[in-house]
Amino acid sequence: MYKPFLLIALATFSQYMFTGLAYANTGNNEKSYSGSYSCKGNNSKVGDYGFNLTLKLNKANSREDVGVYELSGETENSTMYAGNAVAIANKMSLAFRISDHKDNVFGSGMAVFKLNQDKLWVFTTHYFEPDETGGVSGVDVCTQHAPVAAKKAPEEASPKKAPEDVAPKKAPEDVAPKKVPEVAPQNQ
Repeated sequence: MYKPFLLIALATFSQYMFTGLAYANTGNNEKSYSGSYSCKGNNSKVGDYGFNLTLKLNKANSREDVGVYELSGETENSTMYAGNAVAIANKMSLAFRISDHKDNVFGSGMAVFKLNQDKLWVFTTHYFEPDETGGVSGVDVCTQHAPVAAKKAPEEASPKKAPEDVAPKKAPEDVAPKKVPEVAPQNQ
């Protein structure tokens, strides 16, 4: 059941996926949508909600013009979901399964990516869950988290290199004051 649904979703959105930017987002290209995102959404069943999403590029199955992604997420009320996505240019088709539901709830969506003023990815997804599970449709807007920079160790913890062009320090015995010979005072 999952594979036919995914194929239908891909076929439905394929006409839209080939428009947009002229470059791909695969492992062969610098562009990747991989990362963690904070999302806000609204659907016809729940209303407003928030969740976190992670996209990870599957380099082994991606090629020049097609990026394949694994996705996982968790809502504010701890609902977990997972799935996969196919991206061409700035468009992505998503298929997901809500994992903590008593029924198998699957959904599909179409996302459009753009860079914001902070050079982070933002995407809007329009999605649908089939009629047999309630026919829920909605929209999500997700913003990528900025990458976390590695912290530098304190300067005291890292050894300092002496510059090569500076003369080496003299040993303490070489710099001790020299004794001045005592001279007897002369009588005049």
